[in-house]
Parts: sequence; C-alpha cells; structure tokens
Amino acid sequence: MKTEVQQNGIYVTPTAEFCDDKFSELKIEMMDEVLQKYGHLTANQLVAKTHKEGTLWYNAAKEHELLEPFTQHECNNSDYQTALSLALALCTAETYRESLDIKQTANILKASDNV
Repeated sequence: MKTEVQQNGIYVTPTAEFCDDKFSELKIEMMDEVLQKYGHLTANQLVAKTHKEGTLWYNAAKEHELLEPFTQHECNNSDYQTALSLALALCTAETYRESLDIKQTANILKASDNV
C-alpha cells in the first residue's frame, strides 16, 4: 500500500493488483458494499468514524488507558484485540462465534491432512 497526503486528507492506494482467489463470493460482495459505502472517505475521515465515542475501538482504548496516548499522538497502535462480536446483536454474535469455531475446526482438519 501507498499513502498520499492531499489537501483534504491522507489516501491509501494499493501497489499491487487485487487477487480475489482466496475470497468467497459472499466476502467479495461484502467488500464491494464496504467500498461503495466508505471508499470515498479519507484515512482521517475513516479514523474519525471508527474511533468516535461508543465504538469498539474507543471502548478498547479507554479500557486499556490508551485514549490519551492515541489522541496525543504518543502512539498509533497497540497489541490489544477486541472481539467483533461485541458490536453484534446477541443472536448474530452467537452465529458469528459458531462460524469462527467451524472455520477454526476446518483449518485444523486441513492442517492435519498436510502432516
């Protein structure tokens, strides 16, 4: 990826062609929807949208006492992770966790086939 500073923000552009071989049609459709909805935004606009109060990022940064270091530009990343399922409705979160379990099991089975 390449970042470029323009008058109205920072833009991130790919440096290689996108290869969709490893993605299902559903994932491609989802990425297309995300690009359609947010693709026109700058990096700064995306950060403002995803880091506002009440978001997963904000809550995790607050929980780990990173809000001030981030806002003061003392650091711009951390090793802390947050679960996407926290942003989902309870029934959707359960379905999401089940699909992650299935994927993990499939990966284990695939790896054992290669041993």
